[in-house]
Amino acid sequence: MKTVQINRPVYNDQTIQTFVKPNNDLRLRWQYRMKHKWSRYCKKWSWTDQLRKWFPIATWLLQFDYRRHFLTEVLAGVTIAFINIPQGMAFATLIHLPAYYGLYVAFFPVIIYILMGSCHHQSWGGFGVTAIMTGDVVVKLVNSNLLEDTTDKECLMTTSMTTTSTMTTTSSPEPIGPYPVDVAITIALMAGIIQCVMGFLNMGFVSVYLSKSFIQALTTGAAFQVATSQVTRLLGVTFTRPSEPLAFFESWIGIFKSLPDINWATVILSIVGLVLLVTMTLVNRKWKRQLPVPIPMDMIVVIVLTLISHFLEVDDNYCVAVVGKVETGIPHLRLPSPSLFPDLLANSFAVALVTFAVDISLGKTIAERHDYKIDENQELLASGFANSISSFFLCYVSGPSLSRIWILEKAGGRSQITSAINCVVVLIMILALGRYFEPLPKAALAVVLIFSLKEMFYQLRHLPSLYQKSRWDFLVWVVTFSAVIILGVAEGLFLSLVFSFFVLVLRVQFPGYKLEGKINGSELFLDQESYKVDVSPKCIVFHMETSLCYLNAAKFKARLMDHLMSFRMQDLEKLDSNDQEELVTTTASHTAGDIGGEVNRNTDKEVETNGASISVKNSQLQPATEEGTPSQQGVGIRGRVVLINCSSFSFVDLDGAGVLAAVINECKMEDAKVLLAGCSESVRKILLASGHFDALTDIFYPSLVDAYTSQF
Repeated sequence: MKTVQINRPVYNDQTIQTFVKPNNDLRLRWQYRMKHKWSRYCKKWSWTDQLRKWFPIATWLLQFDYRRHFLTEVLAGVTIAFINIPQGMAFATLIHLPAYYGLYVAFFPVIIYILMGSCHHQSWGGFGVTAIMTGDVVVKLVNSNLLEDTTDKECLMTTSMTTTSTMTTTSSPEPIGPYPVDVAITIALMAGIIQCVMGFLNMGFVSVYLSKSFIQALTTGAAFQVATSQVTRLLGVTFTRPSEPLAFFESWIGIFKSLPDINWATVILSIVGLVLLVTMTLVNRKWKRQLPVPIPMDMIVVIVLTLISHFLEVDDNYCVAVVGKVETGIPHLRLPSPSLFPDLLANSFAVALVTFAVDISLGKTIAERHDYKIDENQELLASGFANSISSFFLCYVSGPSLSRIWILEKAGGRSQITSAINCVVVLIMILALGRYFEPLPKAALAVVLIFSLKEMFYQLRHLPSLYQKSRWDFLVWVVTFSAVIILGVAEGLFLSLVFSFFVLVLRVQFPGYKLEGKINGSELFLDQESYKVDVSPKCIVFHMETSLCYLNAAKFKARLMDHLMSFRMQDLEKLDSNDQEELVTTTASHTAGDIGGEVNRNTDKEVETNGASISVKNSQLQPATEEGTPSQQGVGIRGRVVLINCSSFSFVDLDGAGVLAAVINECKMEDAKVLLAGCSESVRKILLASGHFDALTDIFYPSLVDAYTSQF
C-alpha cells in the first residue's frame, strides 16, 4: 500500500504567511481583470470570428473527412428523414393542424439548425413535448368548430354523442377566433425570440438549474399526456379533449365511455402497425451488427398502412379517418398574430425553456460520448432562430428527439450533413410525393407517435434506483411527474420549478451535522457515529455539511449548543454524589448572564447518577464555576477546544458571521476556545470584513489537522 508522510510545522493563517507570501499582484484585482478582458476583446473582435461563432458550419464543414464518411452520412440522413417525416406529421395532429404541416417542420427549422447548431449529432424536427404543450393552448384559445374543421372527420356510427356533435356543427354560426395555425406559429415565433434574447445575453447557464431528475420527470409526464391524446385515434373514436387541469383523467374517462363506439377497422390497422414496429425493433436489436443502418421502422409502417388504406379504401368502406388532402409545394408565408402575444407569453416562455432544457440535456450526453463540447449560448441562438424564422413558413415549435438521435448514432452519423440529406428527402416529399400520403390512416401516425415515446416511458425503470441513491431527487421526480399529469405540461413545469428550488432551499436549511473524530495515525477526520475513530476528550470537532447563511444560522448554533450541552451532561454523570450536591448548590447560586445570541430553551433536564437526581438548567450554557471548587474542574466544556470544520462553507453571509461570533463569545465565557479550520480565502475575508473577528485573527487554521495538532 502506498503511504503519505508529511513533515511540516503546524500552520495557522498568521504563521503560514511567513512561508507563503500573499500575491498582491495588480493583475489579480477584478477591476484590472475586467479592463484587461474588455481591451483584449475589443482588439481581437472581428466580424469573421463572430460569424464563425454564430455559424459553426463554417468550421466543421471544412474539417469533415468526405472520403471516409460521406456515404455513411447519406445513408444515415435518408434513415433520419424516414423517421422525421412520419413523426412530424404525427406531432402536427397533436396541435390540430393538417398532418402535412409536419413536413414543413422537418425541413425549414432543420436548415437553420444545420447552419447554427453546435451539436454534430443533434436531429432537429418535430418535438412531442412542445407539440402537446402547443396543442393544449390551441384547445383553450381556438373555437371548437375550427378544431373539428382541422382534425378528425370520421364517419362514425350513429350515436347520441356524434349526433349531437353533428347537429351542433351544422347549426352553429361561422366560427370566430384564431385558427390553430395562428396559435401554433405565434408560439413558435415568441419562443424563438425568447431563446434568441437569452442567447445574446449569454444565459446558457440557465440549464444548470434544471436537474436531470427534473427533465426526466417532465418528459415522462409529457409522454403520458401525448400517448393519452392519441388513444382516441387508435380506437377510432372522437371527443373534444377536456381542458386542464385534470384533463389527463377526464380524457381516460371519456375513452372508457366511448369503448362501445370504437371503429374495429381502425383498431385492426393500429394493431398491424404496432406489430410491425415491435417486429422491426427486435430485428434491429438482434442483427444490429449485420445491418449497415437501422431499419426505418416508422416509414415502413407509414408506407404499408398507406397501401392497405389505398387499395381497401378504408376511409369510404370502413369509416377510417385518413390524412386527406395534402398540399404540395413550398407554403405561402403567413404572419403570426400580434394580438395573441399577451395570451401566449407565459406558454411561449415555458415552451422555450423546455426546448432548451431537452436540447442541452441530449446534446451534452451525445457530445460527451463522442468527445466534443457544445456551446449552450450557441444552442439557444440556433434553436431561437430555427423556431422564429420557420414560424413564417407554417411551422410549429421544433426541437430535438431522443429516438432520432439514437437512430442517427446507430446509423453512423457524425455531423449535420445527415440533417442536410434529411432536408433533401423532405423537400422531395413537399414538392412532389406528399400527395401520396393522402390515404394514410391517422391511426398509423398515432402508433408511430406513441412508439417513438417508448424511451421516455422506460425512464420509469430508474425510479427504484433513484430512490436508493437520493431521496431528494426522487421527491423532485415524483412531484414533477405528478404536476405534469394533473395540471398539464406548462403549468406543471412552473410548479415543478418552484418545488425544485424549494427543495434546494430545504437542503441548505436542514443539512447534516456531525461530530468528527480523527483516524488513528492519519490526518483524516470522519463522523463519530459512522466510523470508529479517536475522540479526544480535549477537542470537540463539529461539522455542518453546507454553507453557513441566514437560512441555517440559527439551526447551526442550536445544534452546536446541543452537542456542547451533551458533553456537560456526560461530565455530570461521571461525578460522584458529593460532587453532584456541591455542583447543584454552586450552580444554583450563579445567575446566568446575557452573553448575546443565546439559543433559548425553556425546558429543564434531569440527570440521574448513582441514585441522585440533578436538575440542569437547559436555557443556555452555564457560566464557569469557581476554580476553587475541585469538583467543578472540567465540567461541561471548560478548558476544551471546539473545532468548527469550515471546509463545507462555500460562502458565509453576515448572519452566519454573526452567529459564529456569538458562539465564540459564549464558549469564551465557559473558558473554552473556538477554532475555525479549513476556511476558504473568500470565507475568511467575509468573516474578517464583518467586524466580529477583528481581535480573533489567531483562530483561523488552513486545515483541520493543523487546528487539532496545535492543541497538543
